[in-house]
Amino acid sequence: MNIHQSVIFPGEQVHFNESDETQLRIGRGLTYFCTLRTLRATQMGRLIQSGKKTFYIDYDCRKYTPVIGDSVIGQVMVKHAEGYKVDLCGTRLGQLGALAFENVTRKSRPNLQVGALIYARVIYADKEIEPEIECTDGTDEKSSIFGELKGGFLIHGLSRSLCQKILDKNHPLLSTLGASIPFEVAVGSNGRIWIHSKHVGITIALVQAIKKSESLNDNDIIKICRETIKEVQKWL
Repeated sequence: MNIHQSVIFPGEQVHFNESDETQLRIGRGLTYFCTLRTLRATQMGRLIQSGKKTFYIDYDCRKYTPVIGDSVIGQVMVKHAEGYKVDLCGTRLGQLGALAFENVTRKSRPNLQVGALIYARVIYADKEIEPEIECTDGTDEKSSIFGELKGGFLIHGLSRSLCQKILDKNHPLLSTLGASIPFEVAVGSNGRIWIHSKHVGITIALVQAIKKSESLNDNDIIKICRETIKEVQKWL
């Protein structure tokens, strides 16, 4: 799929084929004005057009704006009878229902505690109300990568741009490290990454490699990965 990029400023109009209007997929940094039938930028950054119908702006902002379909790492802040309120690094807490987990009933539902970390998927997002999340992948698969994240180490305050790049299967960081080091990882579009390994020394080395990769090109990332692999051999 072809991906086109250009720099855009707040208020600028994004042009699209009017025949595709009903099928547009609009992501962060853009607003569609129905009455004017125009699409405009609300943030400064790189306008990303993937194919003919998908548009979003890649910009560095530490506050997360929920987008339907995003994978996020949240922290339980409030526990109540109907579910949980979860911090997503945004302006509002996310709503997680008590039964919004894979293959659960009222008797088998998880009993998350305040402070617990979860890997979830955004299923509803609106500027005016709290976003909704669930710990399912939205398919009929019996297993899911979503749910409570136990143990490990949470990296927070990362740029959303870095997390989006790492989520790309063609990005070299996780594939290079994972080929030689056994570890678990969850990458959230909200600027958080969770790492778990069998030794704290390995975890610390992985965290450092991820943080260093933010401003590096692919070749330098591979170099950092090789150095990390060499460093953790004593714990493998």
